[in-house]
Amino acid sequence: MAWRVAEELSRAPLPNDVQVVACHQLAPELASQMSQTARVLFVDATATGAAGEIKLEEVKPGESVAPFSHALTPGALLALSRELYGNSPQAFMISISGANFDHGETLSPKVEAAFTRLLALLARLSRPEPSPVSVG
Repeated sequence: MAWRVAEELSRAPLPNDVQVVACHQLAPELASQMSQTARVLFVDATATGAAGEIKLEEVKPGESVAPFSHALTPGALLALSRELYGNSPQAFMISISGANFDHGETLSPKVEAAFTRLLALLARLSRPEPSPVSVG
C-alpha cells in the first residue's frame, strides 16, 4: 500500500519542494532530512478500523530515542530531529485501514475505493496552508 502511495504521489502535480520518501521503517537517518522541512506526512496502513477508513492525526515529538535504534515511531523521529538539528516540523500521520495484509499487488475493493480520497488528502496536506482539521 505505502509503495503504491509513494508511486502515485511521485507522479502527481505536487509543489516542487515536496519530496516523497518510501521506506520500510523509520530510521534515525531521516531526522536530518526532516529537520529541513516545514511539514512531514507519515503514511501507513493499519489493521484497525473498517477497511478503507482514513484517519488523520497530528504527530508531536515524543520521547527521546534510544541510541542504536532502527525502529522509530514518528514522534520519536520528530524528537530526534529537534534534539540533533534544532527543528521539529509540523507532522501528521495518515493511516488507512486495510482489509487483507497477505502478500499481493492488489488492494481490496474498499481500500481501492478509498485510495483516491487518500491521495487527494495527501496532495492537500503537501501544500503550504493552515493545519487541516478533517479528513473530508
